[in-house]
Amino acid sequence: MPATTDNSNQTAGSKPVLHLWRAGGVAFLLVSLAALSAGAFCEFFLAPQRMENLLTPPALQMLLAAQAVFLVMFYPLIYSRRRNGGAGAMLVRGGIEQIIFLAVSIPLYVVAAVLSDATATDVIRGLLYLAGLAVLTLGLGLWAGTGRAAIVTAVALAGALIAVGAPVVSYLLMELTDAAGTVKWLWSAAPATCAFDTAAARGANWHPTPIWAWALWPVTGVVLTFAFLLADSKRVHELHEL
Repeated sequence: MPATTDNSNQTAGSKPVLHLWRAGGVAFLLVSLAALSAGAFCEFFLAPQRMENLLTPPALQMLLAAQAVFLVMFYPLIYSRRRNGGAGAMLVRGGIEQIIFLAVSIPLYVVAAVLSDATATDVIRGLLYLAGLAVLTLGLGLWAGTGRAAIVTAVALAGALIAVGAPVVSYLLMELTDAAGTVKWLWSAAPATCAFDTAAARGANWHPTPIWAWALWPVTGVVLTFAFLLADSKRVHELHEL
């Protein structure tokens, strides 16, 4: 009887996790499909004068940019709901989940690459950039997983500012002021615009450029992860002393 009870509890406990994974995966694929469609039929969204400057539809660019926004802005909040186990288990599950996200998107990358006349190198470059962003989202997700309202709000705000605020602010500054050269670093650092430009680049480089913009977010994610582990170990030590 006890064994049966334990198994039923484990099964019941696994259902919410499985449900959350399915919800996150479905949302990721829906966003990806919408972005691919927008890039493939960009004539419905862009002004005619902008269309004249496009040699091919920006399907791959739009796909990678939308996935970058989703990972930074929404994934930490979805990931934070998986609080079963310690930080190490959460990191492993989160890493596996993001690998699955990118793996099931391979058919979309193939279609987008064909529409955009992109090469395999272009796709690999974009995937490497998303892999770097994944490290950031895992670090943010660990902090959001504390469940504290102030921390969850801070993570959500940080994700929104990084994913949406940075490109919007840099675009407005470049269009409305003479600070184009000054704020170009912000445009390069923003995940959405960097992912778009990385996919749009044509060349032999298999890695995203500029290198600092590629390295910025995984380094930030590692710092967030170590900071969380230190804070968590300190909290556990204080509880043992009580």
